[in-house]
Formats: sequence, C-alpha cells, structure tokens
Amino acid sequence: MKSSFVRKREGNAAADLGTRSGVHNETLISTGLADLDNLLGGGIRLGTVVLLLQDALTPHGSTFLRYFVAEGAACGHTVHWAGASRPLASALPQLAKPRSHTARKESSKETADEEIPQLRIAWQYRRYIQRQQLQQQSGLPALQEDTAMSGIPALPSSMGRLTSSPAKGDTAAGTSKDWCHQFDLTKSMEDCGTRTAHLECRQYTGPQALDRLVADVQHMVDTLGRTRHDSASPSASRPPAPLQGPASIGRLAIEGLGTAAWRLGVPAPEQSRLLLLASTKIRALLKAALCSAMITVPAGELEASAVARLELLGDAVIVLEAVREDSGIARMISDGNSCCGLLRVQKSWQSSKGAKALPQADVHVIRHKRRRLAIEVLQVDPDAEAAEAERANKKSITASLLCSGPPQANTPLDF
Repeated sequence: MKSSFVRKREGNAAADLGTRSGVHNETLISTGLADLDNLLGGGIRLGTVVLLLQDALTPHGSTFLRYFVAEGAACGHTVHWAGASRPLASALPQLAKPRSHTARKESSKETADEEIPQLRIAWQYRRYIQRQQLQQQSGLPALQEDTAMSGIPALPSSMGRLTSSPAKGDTAAGTSKDWCHQFDLTKSMEDCGTRTAHLECRQYTGPQALDRLVADVQHMVDTLGRTRHDSASPSASRPPAPLQGPASIGRLAIEGLGTAAWRLGVPAPEQSRLLLLASTKIRALLKAALCSAMITVPAGELEASAVARLELLGDAVIVLEAVREDSGIARMISDGNSCCGLLRVQKSWQSSKGAKALPQADVHVIRHKRRRLAIEVLQVDPDAEAAEAERANKKSITASLLCSGPPQANTPLDF
C-alpha cells in the first residue's frame, strides 16, 4: 500500500546561487563573514531582520554591513543599500582571488613532468620489494603482479583509488555553489563587479525619509520572488514578470538608522515613534518575501525605551562594543594588539525555534587579520590574568598602608 505522505519543501529557493537549506528546511543566506555565519547558526534566514547595536566608538557595524552588501553583489542578489549619506559602491571590499584549482593542477603537472622517469620507476620497485618482504614475514599470499604496464608492478588498491579518482574539486567544479565569499578589506570592489550587480544605493534625509524608505522597500519586495505562503495572495501592484534566478533573492542594508544625520526634524519621543513604526512596516514586508535585512542602530543616540522595542522587532540582535587600550580586557587577552572590538549575540532566532542554543561564550573578540575581520571566542591569557591579579593586590596593599599605621605598630596611635 502506497503512503500518501509527501514531504513539504520550500520550493526551489535553496537551489539559487548564494542560498542553502538550514537545519529545519529554512533558506539561509550568508552574511559575507564566515565567523558571523557560525554565530548565527549557518547564516541569515530569509524574511528576518538582523540588528547590529553599536556604540559611538565602534565602526565595525558599518564593516559588517559592507560584508553583507558585498556578498549580495558577488552572488547576484538584489541589494538595496540605504543610509543618511549616499553609500558608495566603491567602499565595498574586493572579492579575494584565491588560487584556483586549475592553476594548482597545472603546477603539480609541471612538477611531475620535471621528475626523472627512471627515479619514479625505481621508487615503485622499491615499494614493491618492501611489500613482498612484509608479506613473506607475515605469511600472507603475495599479491598478483600487473605486467601489462611495461613490467612495472601495480600499486596497492588503495593507492590506485587515490591516484585514479578525480579530486573533489574537479567533480564539484562548475556545479558547486560558492558560500560565503572571501573579501579583501584593503581593496575596493572593481567597477565591473558593481555595475553588473543588482545594487541600488540610496540616500534618505529629511522629514519624509522614513516614509520614502518604506516605499522603496515595498517596491523592492514586489520585484522579488515570493514564498509559497504568499504566492496565492493576489496583489495588483505586483509586476507580471518577477525577477528570476539569484536576482530573486533580496538584501536590505540600512546604515545608522535614526541618527542625527537623517535630519527627521522632530523631537526625540516623536522620532522614536516614527522609527518603531517604520521598522514594524519593514519587518512585515520582509516576512512574506525572499529577502533579509541587516540594520545598524546607534544605541547611544536613541532613547533606551526605543532601543528595547527595536530589539523585540529584530529576529537576531548583535551588540558591538569598543575596547579601550587601557582596559582590563585588553591587558588580559592574548594578542591584545589585534583586538579591535567585542561582540555579543544578545538574541537569535535559534533560541526561540529550538534549533540550536546560543553560543556558550557570552563575549567574542573582533580581531584584525591583515585583510579581513575575524571573530573569536574571548580567551583570557593565564599569565596576563595572574599579572592583573597581582597588580590589583599591590594596589590594595598600598591603599591599606596609606590609610593605617605601619605593619608592626603596637597601638593604633603608634606612628
């Protein structure tokens, strides 16, 4: 008897370039930084919003946003980059060009051609003699010789599989998709990459800036592919031919939402209300579309109540903090010179879904790795921690001596 059970699928969204399926059959896109993808459980789910709360001294929110936009441009996604000042496509990092597998294959082939054939044959005979001696000592029957190839004995079956089977890079060439490209922060993206990408950079300032932002997000969502939950709903404003392929996946990047540079021209309470209203509309638009958003929020410039409500609207919240050179953390961590910030995953959609708990480490370190950023778990150097404890102990002893008499005083008044 045939079963009527049919496994539900999310359509063919995961087959598009730049997306992959998650643990619970959700579609994920990369942030452009592999370390950040790992913290978020593999990437950003489509239809979600990631908030980056940063202080006034942390520029890494903009760097993560550049990673996010550059990844979308490299994958061919539709990207809308918004800010108080017009974002420049030249600020995106250049796609790193690792050494291709073809170049490595040609190099190894040239090296093999330079070898002396006689030495290679002698090496094979030596291995054959050693194998025969081991078999005689162990009492095992000798392997059959292959005299078809100029009298040279055949290699073991395991070696034959290694030498004859194609490399994984060859089998996946042209068929496997790139996930989380590598970028060089020291170089700007080439003009050809920004021209061919579906990238739109917009400036939003003035009293109607938030309304225009919501309208542009609505227009972008209408051009993207829809999820299966919303495919049956009629929409008069939807274009008859939506985008196909990687361009049907959207990315929304908003830099410094609600800063003074937006010049909304309203008091602080009204500004907070407008920000919450616009954020709610944007989240509702993205929830039914194949699009995700990354928004940087200056937590120090907004009211505490507004920041708390924005955290509730965000599906994932990441807090970025600066590190002072004279702080205790900078003195106790290893390689403090490369440390440039702290990162905390304050909220994630995984905890509510039950897919995966938050990272065990509460605090992560942002480091400069030559041409890229790296996120590592905060690890305290034992020697530095002991030195810090000894320094604190000396301070307490000095304070006690200043506030009391000498150590061998007979009475409290004996100085």
